[in-house]
Amino acid sequence: MDLKNKIKSILKKQEECKRELTHNTHTCDRSKTTNWSLYIALFLTASIYVVRGQDVQIPPKMTSTFNNEYYYPRHTRLTDATINCKAKNGQIKYEWKKNGAVVRNSQYVTVDELTGNLKFTRMMNEDYGTYQCFATNDQGTSLSKPFKVKESRMSSFPTSGVQEVRCKQFEHCVVQCREKRKCTPDSQCRLEWKLGQGTKTNVEISKRVGVDGNGDLHFLWSDTNDWTGQQYRCGVLQEQMKMLVLGSVTELKIDSASTVPDPELEPILRFKENGKAMYGGKGVLRCMFSGFPSPGVEWISPDNLIIKNTPGKYEISDFGRVLTILQAEPNYEGNYFCKGKGKGKTESGPQRVFLNVTSAPILVGDNQMRDIMVHVGKDAMFHCNASSLPGESPPSLPKWKKNGVDLVIDGGKYIVSENSRVLTVTDVQTPSDTGAYQCMSENSEGVLLKEAILKVMVVCCRRKAKDIKDNNLSRDWDK
Repeated sequence: MDLKNKIKSILKKQEECKRELTHNTHTCDRSKTTNWSLYIALFLTASIYVVRGQDVQIPPKMTSTFNNEYYYPRHTRLTDATINCKAKNGQIKYEWKKNGAVVRNSQYVTVDELTGNLKFTRMMNEDYGTYQCFATNDQGTSLSKPFKVKESRMSSFPTSGVQEVRCKQFEHCVVQCREKRKCTPDSQCRLEWKLGQGTKTNVEISKRVGVDGNGDLHFLWSDTNDWTGQQYRCGVLQEQMKMLVLGSVTELKIDSASTVPDPELEPILRFKENGKAMYGGKGVLRCMFSGFPSPGVEWISPDNLIIKNTPGKYEISDFGRVLTILQAEPNYEGNYFCKGKGKGKTESGPQRVFLNVTSAPILVGDNQMRDIMVHVGKDAMFHCNASSLPGESPPSLPKWKKNGVDLVIDGGKYIVSENSRVLTVTDVQTPSDTGAYQCMSENSEGVLLKEAILKVMVVCCRRKAKDIKDNNLSRDWDK
């Protein structure tokens, strides 16, 4: 039962008790009428703080989340290049800044101060940079973490001659993607191998044929059918730009073997690649083994357990050659092992690959950057114990802001302690100290920005004890 209904219930019981006493019944203790009045007084005193905090508007609180980077191509008409910024608490006005300067509406960039949308219709060179959203109401300003808007790029292969590669049937063969072009971002780039002229015929990827992390094409054992008389071409597709560039032309020739290998050719490691994952993100490990017949791949965890497809944790793909670690946590970091497994008893020795789980600074401990309500004249404390994951470079000391503006730490109004991890706002007053307070720290992997709201409370509107018995009190709560 909430406070308002509880008081109404007590008042109702008080009236019932008065009627019983009037009719000389003994089911009601006369002293309880006084106790009820006392209970109501106590409830009203407590309610001052609750109601007072609810009735008054509080500073904004950012609700949108943002990527660390956004990529858009230069000098291209954009149809889906809007970044949304949303905050809660009251009527809010939005503002965007690039490299610290306010973003103004222009021919190709628009800012909607009511919805918070930042929209690009065409990217010019001056539009790339570091952006940040500011959400403001009468009580303060909330801000997003800074993020970068970068250029999507795709360059062409240099002009070069045809290279001949000669391999032997049943043995491993590799065709290099020479002078592979720069393509960004990685998430929008895909390497494809084409056969012959044009772009319609893809080289089929199979258990026997694969592409490594460098883009090189591997025949884990070679077949005479791999020599078709057509040239192999390495291609890079930039999906966002819908652009495919081809290059690195190779003519492949396969020399026939006189006999089929007997026994089978044991697995030999041809490629392996370590992986890196952001905390909560994905990390990719790769291993590729040659052999005849094509060997399988077995993955082993740092705990020395055989890895299988596990929803939410492990995903094995590309015919066993790729292990993706999902929703990476710090304890997932470590040495993983892969083995090439032949059809018989043949297998390779274990090959080590390392997964590095990393992160921007994180907050460690209890009561970190929590919203607080403090009485006028008291001190308010915010905690920002920023830390890097084990093995990472330590983060910078926290920097403190109020409503997006750097605080002047002079040992008076604002005091920092514990290596800047604690901010004390002394002798808080309203409305000057009410607002959104921000703590920022960074390391080699990114930026931490956390904020908390300080609401300064004023005790007021205490009622005298005699007012508790006034019938008007009951009418007030009925409204």
